Amino acid sequence: KAPTFARKSLELATGSRIYYVGVPPFPGEKSGLPTLPESKIDWQSGEMLTFEFVPPGARNVFIAVAAPVEPRKTPVGAIVVARQKTDISASVWSLIRRLAVAGVFGLFVAAVLAVYVSRRLVRPVLGLSHAADEVAAGRYDTPVPERGAGEIGHLADRFSEMAARLAEA
Repeated sequence: KAPTFARKSLELATGSRIYYVGVPPFPGEKSGLPTLPESKIDWQSGEMLTFEFVPPGARNVFIAVAAPVEPRKTPVGAIVVARQKTDISASVWSLIRRLAVAGVFGLFVAAVLAVYVSRRLVRPVLGLSHAADEVAAGRYDTPVPERGAGEIGHLADRFSEMAARLAEA
């Protein structure tokens, strides 16, 4: 006996249309699936197929995948799942728009971080440069900024020590 098939529920859930092509799987009973003309699909190959077609009663082109039904390794038909081509295009454009917005947002965040990091690195170097100009002009009591971390902080310490020794001399 043919199982109860929830075609309408599946179609509502997926937004696709479901068809059957081939030898009726339950002779004398309906499977609950609308059938397609066999000339459209080579279901006897036993291979999964992708194709475009206009279903009966529709005006638009659909993209479909036919999966073989193979009890005992012999193809008897194929289940065809089809979706309107414009629906797929709309989904792709929606995805592209979302990716573009995410990309722009990512670039903005990267730019803000780049400005912050560059200023954080450049400020101590500019302070040392200004102090070097003052010492070169003979003003040895110039304060040297010591806010730098790592190598910049070490350089600022050494520069202060050098300025202090020059002032003593």
